[in-house]
Amino acid sequence: MDSNVIKILDDHEGRIRRLEEQSTATMIRLANIEKGQAELKNTIYETAKDNQELMKQMMGQMSAVTERLLQAQEKNSKNVWDLLFKIWAVIGPALGAGLGYLFKK
Repeated sequence: MDSNVIKILDDHEGRIRRLEEQSTATMIRLANIEKGQAELKNTIYETAKDNQELMKQMMGQMSAVTERLLQAQEKNSKNVWDLLFKIWAVIGPALGAGLGYLFKK
């Protein structure tokens, strides 16, 4: 019976060693997973930060383009009024002279 007890104890000891090895391997895998999650979190954070900076740049560029378009529209509006004024400056006296001539008769 003594040999049976020794076999049982050796078997238990072997199982305990395998469990310890498996536990160590599992802990290493878990540590690697946690490391990977931390790296992924940092990558996501950096990407979000870069995206925010890009959005700020794009908004600045859109603002500049909008400002240029508004300035161009304002300039065109002034040009139209200048053109109308010049046309009336030329046509007005001629029209006045023509109407004056017609009413004198």
